[in-house]
Amino acid sequence: MICGKKIESGDFIKIFWNEYIGANDELSESGHMVVFLDFEEITDENWQKDGLVYYWSSNGSGYKTDKGYGVGKAPLSNVYRAISTHIDNPAAFNNAKNIQPDNVNAWLSALDGKYVASEEELIQAINGEKIYGFDKKE
Repeated sequence: MICGKKIESGDFIKIFWNEYIGANDELSESGHMVVFLDFEEITDENWQKDGLVYYWSSNGSGYKTDKGYGVGKAPLSNVYRAISTHIDNPAAFNNAKNIQPDNVNAWLSALDGKYVASEEELIQAINGEKIYGFDKKE
């Protein structure tokens, strides 16, 4: 679950690896947009409880850009925050062809190298709640 909402296999999730949201000349968000597959509770080598987030990705990691289009996994302890999106009506994507090129979300556009947002701004932008990571799978 993320933010009290059950996530399902096939949902899109944005994983944030660090605390930043957006980027400017000094700070830069590190994250990954993926398709959620599963969550597994684990115990690490120090007998600490953790979890593994399994996902499908279409790009590599860092310099390993040839490793795309496959299943990946990340320890929950590496996830700073995550946001999920569940698509209820995939046919609505057909409406994208009617969006004008100048129809731009100014707040999102500013995050691309011009601005680093606060968590409160992100929560307001997605009409969400405080988000830190995954709760154990139900």
